[in-house]
Amino acid sequence: MRFDLTEEQKLLEKDARNYCQGRFGRDALREFVSKPFFNKERWLEMANQGWLGAVVSEEHGGLGLGVGGIFPLLREAGKALVPLPLWESGVVASLLLGEQGDKDSGHRTLEALAEGRAIATVALFEEADIVEPTCVSLTARRDGDSFVLSGQKPIVAFGADADWLIVLARSDAGTTDLSGLTLFAVPANTPGVRATDLPMTDVTYRFAKVEFNEVPAAAGSVIGEVGNAAALLQRVIPRAQVALCAEMLGGCDKVLEMCVEYSKQRVQFGRPIGSFQAIKHRLADMYLKVSAAQGLAYAAVKEVDNGGGAGSLVKVAKAMCNDAYRFITHEGVQVHGGIAFTWEHDMHLYFKRALRYRNTLGTSSRLMYEVGLALAGGGL
Repeated sequence: MRFDLTEEQKLLEKDARNYCQGRFGRDALREFVSKPFFNKERWLEMANQGWLGAVVSEEHGGLGLGVGGIFPLLREAGKALVPLPLWESGVVASLLLGEQGDKDSGHRTLEALAEGRAIATVALFEEADIVEPTCVSLTARRDGDSFVLSGQKPIVAFGADADWLIVLARSDAGTTDLSGLTLFAVPANTPGVRATDLPMTDVTYRFAKVEFNEVPAAAGSVIGEVGNAAALLQRVIPRAQVALCAEMLGGCDKVLEMCVEYSKQRVQFGRPIGSFQAIKHRLADMYLKVSAAQGLAYAAVKEVDNGGGAGSLVKVAKAMCNDAYRFITHEGVQVHGGIAFTWEHDMHLYFKRALRYRNTLGTSSRLMYEVGLALAGGGL
């Protein structure tokens, strides 16, 4: 399927590539890995480019772009392993906050996010953020017109750095499915919120366990309608999944580039290893994987930007990108050999990022299971 970039997208792709290569090169990434921190300077630079408010509507100070509009930016971010919550704050949280019940509060928050004065992160489904309603244990108890949040979100990206936490809680304790779920926008400095740094396999990101100990949440903090988060998530999650596909494709691009370059430089038995049939086959398989995943991702982009995304196409695209990123990074390790998992080399960083993304907003097996159910029921 063809997906020709518009002139605006080509310009964004070029600007994003130049910026990411210049600001998030090997030395910058090593600095973050050695001592993870939130780089406020880089965050403000990205805000000044308009990237943090790309999906925010123009009335809230953003650019009002769809997923297709920011796809090149996210792909370049994934290629550089940008250690900032661009996807969490600039895409998912921004899309959700546009539905906040208190319009004035939502407007102020979105403006702050677009201008880089604040960051937001999302804590939806628990247990590695798999899209599964039974994995929501955070409760929201009624207290007059307000709510009280109790429980925890065990793995939250940049949870200790965010100014706003977008959390999914069970407002009806008698349910275990998607009914009775409510989304809240909670200021991170609210009494009772406690974030603890959490070391993870993906060392290119910061994570935290966030605990909610009788945290008050005003009625205005509700996103969408009380008990009806499922309908809102059904609209937003497909766009978030496609945006994540962009980052995964960027990672695939970079790993394939690294492998091709290494196969030209590494010499064994008096010749570059790229001349050996076994290496050629690996590289060809990697190229085919990323090409197939790219075609599905582009189709999914068109679907969500045209108002769709509730069907199976987005799920198949996310599953294929999961598998492609995992396969390509695994093969990248094989091409490079033992050097790939030395601390000085970048290959293992992409491998670990691939492992995390395959568990974010749906594993391949879960997504394809849902597609199978839809097919069995006569739908797509």
